[in-house]
Amino acid sequence: MTRHSKNNTASSVFSYAEHQKLKQAALYGTQRVLLGSNTHRAYNACSLCLAKAINPVACQKGHLYCKECVVKDLLTQREALARKKAEIEALRKEEEQAREEVRLKARELILAGGSQSLFGKRKEREEDGESQTRLPPLTDIKLQTMCNAAEPPHPLLMKHLIPVSFSFTPNPSSNKSASTSSTTPSDEQTCICPSCQKELSNTTKLTLMKPCHHVICKTCTDKLVKPSSQCIVCDTTLAAKDIIDLVREGTGFASGGRAETSKTGVAFQG
Repeated sequence: MTRHSKNNTASSVFSYAEHQKLKQAALYGTQRVLLGSNTHRAYNACSLCLAKAINPVACQKGHLYCKECVVKDLLTQREALARKKAEIEALRKEEEQAREEVRLKARELILAGGSQSLFGKRKEREEDGESQTRLPPLTDIKLQTMCNAAEPPHPLLMKHLIPVSFSFTPNPSSNKSASTSSTTPSDEQTCICPSCQKELSNTTKLTLMKPCHHVICKTCTDKLVKPSSQCIVCDTTLAAKDIIDLVREGTGFASGGRAETSKTGVAFQG
């Protein structure tokens, strides 16, 4: 049998052909595949429940949530932080109590006339394995609620949540001819850009106007909103920091988004 044969099983390592066979059978190593656009979170879906956002709000980084979902998540984080602070405070009190006991023992030795130090030499303390580490003060430990949709998470407070107002196509059952802005549209209505009337999707970049809460596509924002520094819907004056890019998963490309699945196989050596 030749050295470079595809069926060479006498070698101590796998050949390229053997790796490909095992890869096709999904038996060797970890296989990772990017999922299609059907698995991406919709542009108007909540980052927590993954359903269409009800009373949508956004963080300062552009992550979309249902108001109920994010408030419940932040309250849960507050309860966990309160328990964590209580644990840190208890450890700090134990440390202070231990320090006070050491001071009292040192004072008793001094009053008794003992010449030997309570602590001894530094080398002896290191040999005995005594730890001199101290917990940082409670005020130096920053415990705060986080935005779990971001990678990595960033601090998020309830007062920083920004309401989001999408514009929708006219309701066929009503007589209105203009698009309406609402947080609870009917199933027949779709989200559109209030300027160009383009239907929104995961392939559309969206921006949120922080003062007036309107959502406009990125193209209209660059051509109309930024040059005039005002919202094209309500003429509200806007600063550069008031325009927030909403985060989306789909990009219109095959490798866009973060949806990835993996299957772990057995890696073995011959």
